Amino acid sequence: MDSQLLLQELAQGFSTAAIGKEFFRSLAQYLSKALEVDYVFIGELTAVSNEADANQASALYNQTVRSIVFWSHGAETSSTQYPLVGSLCEYVVKDNFCSFPSNVQKQFPYNQSLKQYQVDSYVGIALYNSQKQVAGLIYIMHGAPIQNISQTESLLRIVARRAELELERKQKERQLLEKNQQLQQAQDLLLQLNEQLEQRVNQRTKELQAANTQIQTLLERERAARLEAEIQQRQVETLLRQAPVALGILSGPAYTIMVANEALCKMLGKPQQEVINHPLFAILPELKGQVFEKLLDTAFSSGEPLAGTELHAIITRKGERREGYLNLVYQPIRDPKGEITGIIVVVHEVTEQVIARKKIEESESRILQILDSIPQIAWTSLPHSLNIAFFNKRWYDYTGLTQEQSQDAGWQKIIHPDDLPTVVERRTKGRSEGKSYEIENRYKRADGTYRWYLSRIVPIRDEQGAISLWVGTATDIHEQKVTQHKLEHTLKELNDKNYELDQFVYKTSHDLRAPLTSILGLINISRLEQEEATRKNYMDLIENRVHKLDNFIHSMLEYSRNARTTTAQEKINFHTLLQECLAELTYMRNFGQLTVSMEVHGDNFYSDRFRLKIIFTNLISNAIKYQDFAKEKHYLKIRISITPEQATFEFTDNGTGIEPQFQEKIFQMFFRGSEHSDGSGLGLYIVKQTVDILQGKIRVNSQVGQGTCFTVTLPLYLTQ
Repeated sequence: MDSQLLLQELAQGFSTAAIGKEFFRSLAQYLSKALEVDYVFIGELTAVSNEADANQASALYNQTVRSIVFWSHGAETSSTQYPLVGSLCEYVVKDNFCSFPSNVQKQFPYNQSLKQYQVDSYVGIALYNSQKQVAGLIYIMHGAPIQNISQTESLLRIVARRAELELERKQKERQLLEKNQQLQQAQDLLLQLNEQLEQRVNQRTKELQAANTQIQTLLERERAARLEAEIQQRQVETLLRQAPVALGILSGPAYTIMVANEALCKMLGKPQQEVINHPLFAILPELKGQVFEKLLDTAFSSGEPLAGTELHAIITRKGERREGYLNLVYQPIRDPKGEITGIIVVVHEVTEQVIARKKIEESESRILQILDSIPQIAWTSLPHSLNIAFFNKRWYDYTGLTQEQSQDAGWQKIIHPDDLPTVVERRTKGRSEGKSYEIENRYKRADGTYRWYLSRIVPIRDEQGAISLWVGTATDIHEQKVTQHKLEHTLKELNDKNYELDQFVYKTSHDLRAPLTSILGLINISRLEQEEATRKNYMDLIENRVHKLDNFIHSMLEYSRNARTTTAQEKINFHTLLQECLAELTYMRNFGQLTVSMEVHGDNFYSDRFRLKIIFTNLISNAIKYQDFAKEKHYLKIRISITPEQATFEFTDNGTGIEPQFQEKIFQMFFRGSEHSDGSGLGLYIVKQTVDILQGKIRVNSQVGQGTCFTVTLPLYLTQ
């Protein structure tokens, strides 16, 4: 809805709405409609159980939130009341305004109310009374994200002012009703006493008329009643004098002190005879012009009770000027005609508490100054809040965030997403245990890059041992972390090489001994054989084993040279290279049955000729070995495409193909697809190793019964 239209509609709602419950119901209805949200909650806070704790953080645990109106999906629901601490209302009370435009359930996964109402977004604002204390709150919830949070905040702040007035009026009305009820009870009791007294007088009159002899008895009873009343009056005066707070009654516009208990006289620094029946500002002229005079005049003229907290006072006692802080209440007194005749004064000195609090604030300020001057990132957090209260200058320089962007959960956006769950878990555990803890995680810089930091978080405790502040620092350990990762990577490579070396030695000894043993066996058998044809067959078998042995030794030489020879670049003639490779493979069985063709697109390709020959030779020999003899024609097509950046080599055959479960393993050292494979198990491993050295990539696409295509991609020039 348009902002101007919202304000007009809301203004119309204010002008037509009733007061009290009907006002809040109307306000909830208008907010639900204007902001297009599912839920609108307007509630008030209960008073703390101990007035002396009203300014302490622990008072939060003694407060509850009581709904005035809970508007849900276009209708009012039943009233509800729940503890303030542990709910999202706690954030509203502490921070005045808080918003979670989306994903609020993920941020507070243990909040059952959010799950019950299927809430995705939450925005709340505190309502204050005239003493600047939080008296209530308004919050909205919606099953989807709230898009325009600034407009929502502006609207809530506008309605909050009107709601504060109505809430205070409602509370004052309730207080007035309670006092009227007390007054009515007192009046009823007075009427009852008057009736009883009248009955007694009538009875006495009758008794006097009946018998003069009873007059003395009645007089004695009257004297006893008066004595009892005097005793009761003295008891009240004694209680007033011994009250732990300073109490007094001021009469008339001159504020003459009619009653002053011992605590008040002690606070004024004067004996009772110098106080009673003296105007307040006559015995304490230094109070003239201070805030107390203005408050007294306001209470006397308006007839409304007034209260003040931590008011600065200057009083002269025995010629010594003394400063302090007072909490006070002014309660106007009215005569039977309703006119104001005086003021009841209740005063409580809180100088020591205020000074102690100011010292704590000064200490915290010094801590923040120190944190702002260190080169590490630093922050502080209050013990009863999940938010960060302070970031030092290094944080803003490093992250590029503003103070507003860093508040609430904004700081979590700087932590690497992979590290955030660990950080949140470790933070929650450390807070619950109340102990120092450390975390290694990455923080994002203003330029978008991440660096490793070691975060150390420690609790600061007060004189009673309670945690008053959490202080955290983050030290850059990126270089150490990078070095550590490099060492770990190098160690892994060494372990892999050692494993490959063990496998190489074992397989080499096995694959060299197997053909040699076979050759020796065939030679011994051929010596015993008399027929020339059979002996010739043995010689063919021996020649075959020798070729296999030579092929294996050739593979080992390629492996060794490939691993140790430095790369060299020269312009490649692919046709000459192909002829050399085919010439070296003519000895292979079924060589003549495979047709090899090559087409080259582009020219001027520079690379390592020796290693290209390794790739060509091994891929061609694979095509020769794994021909599909169920087909009439056997072919290997080599296609080379050269661009200004790279060259792509495709080796496509129509052979037997590779089983799917083997395609991820064929580049491993000594891997063979079956026990009947002729190869050494080194060919494709050497090809993969060679492609890596040439800074390229290789992939395979194969289907059983149709054929195989190896695709090799190499850069045009090698980077040194």
